Amino acid sequence: MLRYAHLLDAGEFTKFAVLTRDLSPFVVVLIDPEARSRRLDRNPTVTRQNLLWVLDGHPDAKPLFQ
Repeated sequence: MLRYAHLLDAGEFTKFAVLTRDLSPFVVVLIDPEARSRRLDRNPTVTRQNLLWVLDGHPDAKPLFQ
């Protein structure tokens, strides 16, 4: 996940590293609702917004459990 460190400040990156520990880096691509393909060349690049969705959740997300 170090390749995304330049997109976050130190505190955000620490939180990101803890939350994504033992997960595939592909999770930052899949979090984008527009990402429809597993092929990275068919998805938009990872931006700061993708990382903020990992940290704070997507605004349109619905809880899995009530």
